[in-house]
Amino acid sequence: SVYYKKVAGDAIESNDRSRIVENCEGNPLAIRLMVEALIAGGSISGAIEMQSEVVEFSYDLLVESLGQESKNVLEALFVSSSPKSRGELCMLLSSDLDKISEGIQGLHKTSLCVRHNGDDIEKYGLTDSVRSLLLRSPADQQIRENVQNHNRAVQISARREEEKEA
Repeated sequence: SVYYKKVAGDAIESNDRSRIVENCEGNPLAIRLMVEALIAGGSISGAIEMQSEVVEFSYDLLVESLGQESKNVLEALFVSSSPKSRGELCMLLSSDLDKISEGIQGLHKTSLCVRHNGDDIEKYGLTDSVRSLLLRSPADQQIRENVQNHNRAVQISARREEEKEA
């Protein structure tokens, strides 16, 4: 809004301001480009489409810069429906704690992973916006498929155990 006022001389409407920030997912570059597109006479819908491409491009560059362990953790968190502890990530990825810790450390340098503290244990998850980006553009498709297959095998095994007990 301040940038828009400075450049265009008019205040942007409050509801439009909210739409811009929401659609740009807080990305300062995307917000600036969207405001500049509006100043140049573009429509909000056209600017939203443009910013979506900027966010995806920025995301792709960020994911490409990650180490393999961080990509593995990212995919395991994507496949999971709830936040996971380091131990749970070890099981999901059939990996050791050092590699999981390395992956988490790499993700903490970014905004791709969020930490949840509770019950004396740290768990890690994804925001809805990161989950949405991963849905469109996986960090590592092979790892995703491996984790999905592992989850299916665990679920089948658990069902068989339940049937034996019944």
